[in-house]
Amino acid sequence: MTHFVKGRLVSLAAVLALSMAAATACGENADGTDNPTPSTGAGNGSSLSPASSPPATGQSSGLTVVIGGDGILGAKDVTAKVGDRLTIVLQNNMAGQAELTVFDPAGQQVGKVEVSGRGQGQTTVQLASPGAWSYKVDSSLGLHHTYSITVS
Repeated sequence: MTHFVKGRLVSLAAVLALSMAAATACGENADGTDNPTPSTGAGNGSSLSPASSPPATGQSSGLTVVIGGDGILGAKDVTAKVGDRLTIVLQNNMAGQAELTVFDPAGQQVGKVEVSGRGQGQTTVQLASPGAWSYKVDSSLGLHHTYSITVS
């Protein structure tokens, strides 16, 4: 039993380490100027791209959401520009089913990923119009929350 617990902790640490490496690798544009990078920190209400420095139009951004014993980690409210592509990775560290659904400003589903226990998946959406987009994280074990994607 102890080995299983240690293996689970190592797995979560590996996911977070890879997420941090990916965020660091995206920190600079080809011309050497600074570029806002995705954040993989825990908590709700943070921004992938702070309102003061949204990404350039047409940029690709990534976000990793982890569902585990500590709740939903890495999920954030996001600010982006029309034409940006957003990839959201869902890592389910729980035994039950988890899903992440992306909605456009009209409330239409434009992306979805379903992940069984201890699995990972992703969805990528093109943020084609301005407005209040959103994504919802649900778990069969009772974790549910909706986050905003503000596209201008």
